[in-house]
Amino acid sequence: MTLPTRTMRAAAALALACTAGATMAETDTDRPAWIVHLASAHSQPGFDNGNLGLAHRWRNGIVAGAFHNSYGRASAYGGWLWTLDDRGRWSVFLGAASGYGDTGERMAVAPVVAPSFRAAVTSDLGLRLSWFMDPRKGAAQVLHLSLEWAYR
Repeated sequence: MTLPTRTMRAAAALALACTAGATMAETDTDRPAWIVHLASAHSQPGFDNGNLGLAHRWRNGIVAGAFHNSYGRASAYGGWLWTLDDRGRWSVFLGAASGYGDTGERMAVAPVVAPSFRAAVTSDLGLRLSWFMDPRKGAAQVLHLSLEWAYR
């Protein structure tokens, strides 16, 4: 699905407003979790929105995983998820991902800065909406949905 930038902003604001106001279980942010990457919506046409993947988050916030990226390539990534509040709702991921270079540089590594909001479904299960921002003028912006399962 390709959406205009204005529509993407409105959808993000609506999703955050709805999830912030809902009654949800608190989460234990110190637990490790499995992350299943589901899908993305891009602000420009021509990108693959089926960004399936799997990752793991350790107790200390380190995250590592792999997914099918927006260019139709396999990507590996790693970094740190910095939780901003004690309920684990607001976070920022800082890291790097492979597979974003030109066709001759498929293993090029790109920096990743992605703020996100996690809506708890239960104390163990949550949905995370992440914004993968690209500060370059005219670059595509991405909203990504993932599922997280925390365990002991």
